[in-house]
Amino acid sequence: MRPHPEIESFDIQGTVIEITEGQLPTMLVQLENGDRTRLLVGQNTPELNSSIRLIGKRHADGSVVYQMAASEGFP
Repeated sequence: MRPHPEIESFDIQGTVIEITEGQLPTMLVQLENGDRTRLLVGQNTPELNSSIRLIGKRHADGSVVYQMAASEGFP
C-alpha cells in the first residue's frame, strides 16, 4: 500500500508533559490545539513542562505526523 501524499506542512507549539526513559526514550507532548503526540527523544532531551516547536505534516487521508523542528535545541 502506498503512503498518502503530504498536502500541508505547518508549525505548532507544544508542551512536554511526560518523558519516558529506556532503550527508546519518548516524550508525550500536549499540542496547542489540544491534541497529544508521543515522539522519540533525540540526543538532547527537553525538560518536563518545556515548550517546544513541532512540524506537523498533514496527509491526504487526514492523518497528521509530527516531528521536532530541526532548529529545536536543548541543553
